[in-house]
Amino acid sequence: MLDEALAAAREIDDPYARAKALAALAPHLADEQKQQALAAAREIEWPYSRAEALAALAPHLVDEQKQQVLDEALAAAREIEWPYFRAEALASLVPHLADEQKRQVLDEALAAAQEIERPYFGAKALAALVPYLVDEQKQQVLDEALAAAREIDDPYARAKALAALAPHLADEQKRQVLDEALAAAQEIDHSYVRAEALAALAPHLADEQKQQVLDEALAAAREIIDDPYTRAEALAALAPHLVDEQKQQALAAAREIESPYFRAEALAALAPHVVTYPLWRDTLQALASRTLPELLGDLKALVPASVALGGQGAVDDIARAILDLTR
Repeated sequence: MLDEALAAAREIDDPYARAKALAALAPHLADEQKQQALAAAREIEWPYSRAEALAALAPHLVDEQKQQVLDEALAAAREIEWPYFRAEALASLVPHLADEQKRQVLDEALAAAQEIERPYFGAKALAALVPYLVDEQKQQVLDEALAAAREIDDPYARAKALAALAPHLADEQKRQVLDEALAAAQEIDHSYVRAEALAALAPHLADEQKQQVLDEALAAAREIIDDPYTRAEALAALAPHLVDEQKQQALAAAREIESPYFRAEALAALAPHVVTYPLWRDTLQALASRTLPELLGDLKALVPASVALGGQGAVDDIARAILDLTR
């Protein structure tokens, strides 16, 4: 099976897709297969993707070859013209390097990040370097990244950039930056994008504020009327973070989705987080009011979660719902 997968990866012409395929295979390959994958990585012409594939393979090689492949990945990263991609490629290599080389590569990545003109990409590149920095330099880079993030015009991108930096900040500054990210998220006009941004922020907030933000995100998801795919995606993103009353609202919003496929997708995403079977049983009973083909389409996705939550009682409820529609 791995031989077939590796052969398929070697047939991929697109450099980005080939690198991703080789990176996914890297942890699972036997020694001979690793050498074939390495040859396929070296054939990639685009330096960014070649660096990515080589960096993914290197940790799975023995010491001498590992260092050689890391050097090749580093050389490829240094060939990248666009500073954002160069900074990203260099940063991805840092965890694998010895201390002396790590310091040099960090300096190169930082220099590349500071060349970036567009604020969003500048903030993102700088944020990726923060975990590897210490003390004064770390604070300096955080300040630069925050300044870049605050210059971003698009509220979604600004909220995303600020939220990515918040975990690296001390408490008082962290709260301030999360408030800025929240204000940016609340500016977003598009309901789905606003729901997604608010859901991403919620885990970083204190309980009372978290629940308020999740209420806003859920309200945004319920505003999505004409696009069943984005309503299902928004509800799925919120599912892990909701408390009981919010779960009931989310289940109601999922049941309102007209498309059977996307309704089932949203309900399946919510199911593991419902916790109590009675709440889930109410959902199954509501679905029973639909036509038989629609109900069967929903149940195909929902039976595993229903059985896990309700055991034999769930099986009986499902059978009754089907029988009610066949009478």
